[in-house]
Amino acid sequence: MTDALMMAGGRGERMRASYRDIAKPLVRVRGLELIERNLAMLLREGCRDIAVSVSAELPMLDAWLKRRGEAVGRAAGATLTTLVETSPLGTIGVAARLAGSAEVLVVNADNLITLDLAALRAHHRAVGAAMTVATHEQPFRIPFGEVVTEGGVLT
Repeated sequence: MTDALMMAGGRGERMRASYRDIAKPLVRVRGLELIERNLAMLLREGCRDIAVSVSAELPMLDAWLKRRGEAVGRAAGATLTTLVETSPLGTIGVAARLAGSAEVLVVNADNLITLDLAALRAHHRAVGAAMTVATHEQPFRIPFGEVVTEGGVLT
């Protein structure tokens, strides 16, 4: 049963001007790809059945997962499964492919975060939420949507 889903199927539109020839999750920060940093974060959290969603248009990312990602997962006693999107499904569309998974932690492969995932999961369970979303303020407007909350509840 999948306990984590890493989203790596985006088109990388926000960073495309800076990184034209590389998939955004493969951008290196201090010598390590963003996707590997996030994989390590999930493994530290105790996730042992991890699915990674990738676009069919990003064969370099699929190749990285088969070469490096699966090896990192195996070394930690985890299974890494690649879900190839032939057309964009979005987060909910990909999560729907994980039928039978009761609770799935979803992260984006291209984010650089230091979020305490154990605390996030504990809060999620304590309040009995159907879904918990971690967000942060942006100093500039992003044209891909907006998270609106009222009293701590997603509206």
